[in-house]
Amino acid sequence: RPLVSGRVTAVGPNLKEGAVVKQGELLAQIDKFEYKSILNERKAELTESQALLAETNAKLNGERAQIKNTKNQIILRKRNYQRRVNLRKRGSGTEKSVDDAELLLNEAKLLLTQRRQEVARLEAKATQQLARRDRAKVAISRAERNLLDTTLVAPFKGFLLDTEAAVGRNMSTSDAVARIIDAGSLEAKFELSDRDYG
Repeated sequence: RPLVSGRVTAVGPNLKEGAVVKQGELLAQIDKFEYKSILNERKAELTESQALLAETNAKLNGERAQIKNTKNQIILRKRNYQRRVNLRKRGSGTEKSVDDAELLLNEAKLLLTQRRQEVARLEAKATQQLARRDRAKVAISRAERNLLDTTLVAPFKGFLLDTEAAVGRNMSTSDAVARIIDAGSLEAKFELSDRDYG
């Protein structure tokens, strides 16, 4: 039986009743076009998933760098806020300058929280894209195997019976191409009289 379905584009020269075929000899060739197209699509999907993963990782690295920068900003803004509070206590600063410094500090803290959330989101997205990439690799392996399976060869040396395949015929995996009888394990059945047997 064909391992994949499709239109038969070629049959082996010995695909006929009673013919002897060698191991590995072509029996039937299923049209490869569809299976090549599927393989190319799967390869394109893999390339796309790898590009998306690279893009996400670049964004992730950028956000992690920004977190470092934002932490440094918080340290500087805390110092500025503390300086303004100390100046206010000594009577040389204004209440507005303290409020402004506290507002800037709170904005930096909020930005840090948002950046951490973005990092978590990007990490989850990267994990999803890793899974998508792995699925694409499996799909490529399956498509490559299906492409190889378009060529049906004799699994061993034998005699052919009930040949069904013909060029142009659409065959499914449930259709028989031919029956093959192992040439090395043939048995002959015959009857003998008791006298001949003796």
